[in-house]
Amino acid sequence: MKKENYFADIQGIGSLDILYVFYEDAHPILFLCKDKAGREYLCQCYEYRKVQRWHLAEISQICLDDMLWGKVSVWEAFQRAEHIFDIEYTLLKEEKCRKVSYDDIDAVDLPDEDFFLDEDDRQEYLDFFGMDTNEKSFLFINEAERLFRIPKRNMELVQVVSNIQFKEEISDGSYRIESAALKLGNIVIEDGANSMNCSAA
Repeated sequence: MKKENYFADIQGIGSLDILYVFYEDAHPILFLCKDKAGREYLCQCYEYRKVQRWHLAEISQICLDDMLWGKVSVWEAFQRAEHIFDIEYTLLKEEKCRKVSYDDIDAVDLPDEDFFLDEDDRQEYLDFFGMDTNEKSFLFINEAERLFRIPKRNMELVQVVSNIQFKEEISDGSYRIESAALKLGNIVIEDGANSMNCSAA
């Protein structure tokens, strides 16, 4: 499901489109949004009876990956956010938004701490973006074997670059072939070796 301008004017962000829905019940309940700059946000509808209310938080690619693979709960994904927006759509069809801190939110309005996405959720997400699970898993393992040869101080930056590139390719409906994965791994190894040589010098 993709819906443009689902939120019209979030302060400091602008309009947001729905990118993907994890759960829905007549309305999207847990879903991803995307702004015009390409940043992604995790959104949870926590009230939809007389009025609709949501919590919205920017989510990094690394945090999204961790949530998809069950490394962090949905609750923790919200907790990691620097800012959370509380959005309300009133009976007068007015959209109100305010920035809140995590401590300002009532615990009952957040997902349970032990609520994780499961394998089916992950597979549906991968299928939606046209990903071949076996092919992607192989390529990531292939890259990981090379990445782990790099000095530890370079690992975090390399993983961020790899994740960003991979997500962009998914959104374009394409993905790295094995030779491209090998090339990326070799470039990273060379960079790591150069860093080691510089340090030694």
